[in-house]
Order: sequence, then structure tokens, then C-alpha cells
Amino acid sequence: MDHVAPASGRIERFSAASRLVHWLLATPFLVLLISGLLLFQPEAKAVHVGGHRLVALVHVVAGIAFIGAIALAAVVVIARRAARSDATASMRFGAPDVHWARWAATNLSGGRGVAPPQSKFNLGQKLNSYVSAVLSLGLATTGAVLGVNYFTKEAFDAEFVESVFPWHDAFTFIALPLVVGHLYLAVVHRDSRPSLSGIVRGHVDRDWARRHHALWAEAEEGRREPSHLDAAKRS
Repeated sequence: MDHVAPASGRIERFSAASRLVHWLLATPFLVLLISGLLLFQPEAKAVHVGGHRLVALVHVVAGIAFIGAIALAAVVVIARRAARSDATASMRFGAPDVHWARWAATNLSGGRGVAPPQSKFNLGQKLNSYVSAVLSLGLATTGAVLGVNYFTKEAFDAEFVESVFPWHDAFTFIALPLVVGHLYLAVVHRDSRPSLSGIVRGHVDRDWARRHHALWAEAEEGRREPSHLDAAKRS
């Protein structure tokens, strides 16, 4: 598949496999977050359907789906090179990250400056990947205990289950601002909003890519260049 589409001025940012991994994890996670927060509302928590608390049942079912999605996403990452490459790049640090950290610190302290050239993921995105992975593991592990306890009280000791609840809640409230910030940058913030097209359609505007991820954009355009030369030779 071509990585650059000169006619449309767009560049491929995420393959179908990488997008599948993202949405496999994001969809049940959002359902879990919303239903989990509703459980703190007594009125919502009290709604019963067929002998089960409705919101709690939705939360548990979404949790099962999330654990399954983690396993399926791992299979996709192992099987598909593009997804594996993105997963590796999102957690590999290098010199551009140091420059980005200095730029971010300068801006946070009131300074002004142009962001340094970045690879496919900047330091903020990489840190988000790490934290999200830890939180997902924590939520899935504690959630599995609470989910089993929802269906049967015989599997775990009541005292142990009670000790798991605070951890599950803590992971949830740490994840909440990260998710809100992620959605804000993807949907609302003018400068970063164009990136949403990458995870939905697979491509982003080439000029936007050059401004925000210049090192990656140049590498992708360089990869495309030989095909132009070959086409010219064939003609």
C-alpha cells in the first residue's frame, strides 16, 4: 500500500491493523468508564433488569469484552507488521523526545517556541501509551476479580474482594483525566484535531504531518520517492 497520496496531499498514518487495535481497546474501555462512573450514582445503580443490576451488568459484560479485546489486540500486533511497528514506536524513546520535553517545559513556564521535529509519536503520546497500558492492566486484573464476584460470591474471600475495590476505583480516577485529555486533543483542540483522521480513516493531511511529525513525514515521503523514479523509468 502506498504511504503517500500526492494527488490528495495526504499521508498514511495508521494501517487498518493499527486502527483495529485502537478501536478494539477504546470502545469497551469507554463503555467501562461511563458505566463505572454511573455506578457511583445510587439512582442508576439501583435499576434492575431480570434480577440483575442493569448498569453493573453492562459494566461486567464490557469488562469481559475488554479483556477479550486485549487478547485479540495482542494477536493482531504479533501478526501484523504495521501494528507491531506502531506499538514499538509508541514506546521507544530517543533524542527527539528529549528535545520535545525541553520545548514542553519551556512552554509550560511561559516561554514561546516552535516544537522540534518529531517522529511518528511525540513524548507526550509515548508517555500516554505507557500509562494507558499500566492502567489497562490494573483495571483488567482488578475488574476480573470483581466481575467473578458479581456472578458468584464463592470464588473469592469477601475481605479480599473488599480490598480490590479501592484499587479498581483508583485506576479509574487516574484514567479519567487522561481519557478526557485524549478526547479533547483529538476532537476539540484545533492544532491536534486533524490527527483524528489518522485513526478513523488511516490518513492525515501531509502539511499537518510535516508540522507535527516532520521526521516521520520525511521518512514516509522518502519511502515513496523510489516508486516515482521507477515509474518514470518505466514510462
